[in-house]
Amino acid sequence: MLVRKIITIAVLAGALTVGMAGAAFAAGPSTPSTPSTAPASAPSSSGHCAKAPERLSRLETRETHLEARLTKLQAAQAKATTNDHPKRAAKIALRIGRVEKRETAVTARMERIEQRCGLSAPAAAS
Repeated sequence: MLVRKIITIAVLAGALTVGMAGAAFAAGPSTPSTPSTAPASAPSSSGHCAKAPERLSRLETRETHLEARLTKLQAAQAKATTNDHPKRAAKIALRIGRVEKRETAVTARMERIEQRCGLSAPAAAS
């Protein structure tokens, strides 16, 4: 019984930590970038920057889907923890980690495109 309580407390602490990190991460990219600053190098004349607006739009959509997925997984983890399912909560925590990793990669890719081509991310359509 003591082991079960320890596992539950650890999972709950992890869920709260991940939840707070997710909220902080979600708040970070929402600040608008300043398009007035010139990129470090001149925009490339190749086809990469020609497709940049379309790619940024797709990446923005992907990021929105990942954020929604992350919210669902955090709710499922909280429910599993509340209902005393530590194994299920641990598996969900692994999924949350993978989704956060994907979200970080998408954000980094968007920043690289913005930096290389001197563009800003398109406004999210509601």
